[in-house]
Amino acid sequence: MKEHSNITCGILSPLDLSSSSHGSQVLELLSRYGWLIPTNIGNFEPIRGEYRGLADGLKAWKDPFLWKNTASKLKGSVWFGHGEQHSNLYLRLKPRRVSLIQDDLVNFLIEACGVLRADMGYIHLTTHSEMEDKSIPYEYSYAIDTGLTTHDLRKGIPNICRAMVFGIRYKSIAERFENASPLSKFCEIPAKNQWFIQLSPSLDDLRVGYDTFSANRKKLIDEVGSDFISYSGGAEWKPIFTFGK
Repeated sequence: MKEHSNITCGILSPLDLSSSSHGSQVLELLSRYGWLIPTNIGNFEPIRGEYRGLADGLKAWKDPFLWKNTASKLKGSVWFGHGEQHSNLYLRLKPRRVSLIQDDLVNFLIEACGVLRADMGYIHLTTHSEMEDKSIPYEYSYAIDTGLTTHDLRKGIPNICRAMVFGIRYKSIAERFENASPLSKFCEIPAKNQWFIQLSPSLDDLRVGYDTFSANRKKLIDEVGSDFISYSGGAEWKPIFTFGK
């Protein structure tokens, strides 16, 4: 039986992305990353519609908007927020496809979170080892793997991922990470009121060295506190989100 190994990039935006102007923003963002550019689009599986440019994308800009890139084997989706629910953009890739573009994937995460004024964004590689880690309830690892939602964030962050962007609602949490020793990278993005953290230098660390990654993550949580982590016994700190256009 093939072991589970999946890369998820998730971005949660408080914006209602249903308008064509937001559709143009997202499609133009994708066009700046060759491995992300749609080759096929649609609103349900299987994704068979041909993508020849922005006009095709806007015709299909409905909830959900689905796309794939046949060369990179990437699948992506955008789900429009309704009422007090975040809009969500998800990317899913297999690890063997991402080794040469993982820095580019981080660049996309940071840029997309800025464009979409995200409250939260992350990149994580979920493996069989993590799914079977007895210290983390399965449902929390599963939530990260399938794509975080507003419902998840209202309970607290399920766990620290390999790379994360925190929006203004998480300022008090994000600032705790600035001098945390287990991090490989921390930077504030002042113009966007966002903060970026990276726990592991490489995504491969989560696949071939999960025990080390897990130990570093535990050390990080011990340093900054676990009051915002949902699996730690119920998050004491939870953000209050606002939603708009």
